[in-house]
Amino acid sequence: MKKQNGILTENNKVLTTQNENLNSENTGLKSQNKTLSDTLSDYTAKNKELARKVSIAAALKAQGLRFASIKANGKESEKARFNGKKLEKLKISFNLAPNPITKLENKTIIVRILDGEGAIVSDNASGSGKFVQDGKEMVFTTKQNVTYTNDNQVVDVVYSRGGVVYKPGKYSVELYAEGFKVGSGNFEVKIG
Repeated sequence: MKKQNGILTENNKVLTTQNENLNSENTGLKSQNKTLSDTLSDYTAKNKELARKVSIAAALKAQGLRFASIKANGKESEKARFNGKKLEKLKISFNLAPNPITKLENKTIIVRILDGEGAIVSDNASGSGKFVQDGKEMVFTTKQNVTYTNDNQVVDVVYSRGGVVYKPGKYSVELYAEGFKVGSGNFEVKIG
């Protein structure tokens, strides 16, 4: 019995030592796991931030907004000030600046025309509707699909007034694409 007891005591010491070693190794692995988890969280946050920055950098930019009225016979008159009674169709022209980060694909350009009081010029029969910008629903005047070519392309958007009557005053135009405001400009309407 004494001999067996000695063997069991010796085995117990060996197992106790092994258990302590395993506990120590387990604690080290838990610490290493937490470090790796924290590192993964840091990289995930950095990747989200980089993705946001790339998205901002890839945003379209509309430059050189120009405005023209188009008469029934198709004749265009580019101006900054229009006769409200004769303004049947408004042509908004601009260049999409080259951007090597932007994907060469179809883009939807959303146009908002605001009168001097901030009211949106819109007519559902002429293609107006709603979109979401910065988490808020907004009304747009018209929209147009464009294939982005990354070569300073000229884009023309024509808006037929339909039932809209242009009041005298200063109008502002805002352009949106892919969740960003990409350009703006102004024109004026007079009567008579």
